[in-house]
Amino acid sequence: MDNNNEMNLSEATEALCTAESAVESMDEMIKLFGVFDENLKVISAETGARIIAAGDCIRIEGSAEAAELAKTVVDKLLITVRRGENVDRSRIHYAVDLAKEGNEGAITITKQMGNYLGKAMSHIAATVNPQAFIIGGGVSKAGSYLIDVVKDTYRETCFSACGDAAVHLAC
Repeated sequence: MDNNNEMNLSEATEALCTAESAVESMDEMIKLFGVFDENLKVISAETGARIIAAGDCIRIEGSAEAAELAKTVVDKLLITVRRGENVDRSRIHYAVDLAKEGNEGAITITKQMGNYLGKAMSHIAATVNPQAFIIGGGVSKAGSYLIDVVKDTYRETCFSACGDAAVHLAC
């Protein structure tokens, strides 16, 4: 039986893959990991990889598939942090879903679309000062990730007097 246990241990060790993502500052790592590492726990649970702060990089361990998925997600979320945007549970889920589907570029496209829509809404608000914006049609199917980007961009680019307009997705 000792031979079987040794064999299982060596197989498990061989299956462990490691990847690293560079961070520019400790502040960047803190923003990515979240308060009490809440984001880190979500990323680990969603990808099945173990994520560790290791000096000036983030070390990712797990099966080859889990490590690759987690590295893709961490890299995309670091881009989000570097743009000054917040990382929250919905962005993590969205990044994981896109990475699982192999649609890394979709994250960038969705952010760009959200930025354009948020800026357009701020221009409209300067003219008509609405109480709310309702986003419908196919755009609304992008869900909470898109709406978060739209809201952030709208709030950043609109006149302060218009900033309290609600932004909702149509059902």
